[in-house]
Amino acid sequence: MYWYAKVIIGLIVVLFLGGVVFLFRGCLPAMSGISLPDGMLSDDVVVETETEESPRAEQADPEVQAIRKQLRIVRNHLNGGSIVEARDAAERILGQIDTEKHKMQWRNTLKLLSEASTQILFSNIPTPEKVDYTVVRGDALAKIAAKFNTPVPLIQLGNGMDETEDVIYAGNVLHVYTADWNIWVSKTDFLLLVKDGDRVIKAYDIGIGAQNRTPVGTFHINVKENDPPWYKPGSGKIPAGHPDNVLGTRWMGLKPIDETPKTLTSLGIHGTTAPDTIGTAASQGCVRMLNADVEELCRIVPYRTPVVIED
Repeated sequence: MYWYAKVIIGLIVVLFLGGVVFLFRGCLPAMSGISLPDGMLSDDVVVETETEESPRAEQADPEVQAIRKQLRIVRNHLNGGSIVEARDAAERILGQIDTEKHKMQWRNTLKLLSEASTQILFSNIPTPEKVDYTVVRGDALAKIAAKFNTPVPLIQLGNGMDETEDVIYAGNVLHVYTADWNIWVSKTDFLLLVKDGDRVIKAYDIGIGAQNRTPVGTFHINVKENDPPWYKPGSGKIPAGHPDNVLGTRWMGLKPIDETPKTLTSLGIHGTTAPDTIGTAASQGCVRMLNADVEELCRIVPYRTPVVIED
């Protein structure tokens, strides 16, 4: 076959296929409802998909567009390695945003703030919240942690140490993150905020008790346990790793304080073997978190950290 005949046949095939696509394109499903994987933002950080929670009218809202523009700046800071600048910019947005009117943008801001804070907490990035402590003879990590009201793992990871490494030497300079740690839990928003005083540091999605079993009140963390057993009512002790143990990899026991009834016992923040229940009311009354999240939380907040649970 001559070469020009092949070219003609190829052109005919291309035109035929193009006509088929043109005729049937009206039958193709619309793409505006594509959802993003949980916990992920879109390419420009804050372009939400078209859902009932994010109608086109909101997409065109100039206030929403202004927030999205600011959040793109935060993302650019993060991508460029300007972590402290990203955190500070996200904090400014939180101080300005109407959390009820722009709840989705508020959550997007919390995601970016959390991302920046994680990098700051678990690295030697200098910030005003970190103090330099020179190790003296007789010091130990536990002693230094108690002095600054911070967990040992946060000192270790913030100084490039492994969590199994506990040897320090006189003259070593440690960077210690200091904060007035407290935790705020919103049952309505299925959200746990880690705070330094009134300043939000990190945010985590949570699950709560079914039938409104999670009580409101003020507590503090009095227990931290790795791979906890579960004392299931009527069944006794169920060891970690057993299929019926729902507590996941960490348990942080909560003790009622102040005016909260002292009868509220056996309450805690823990991981879960059912990650799909995060964002729902499904527990026996405790606050559920993803295992990776509760493990991180245990590294950040010390014993006796106040926890306020609100509706």
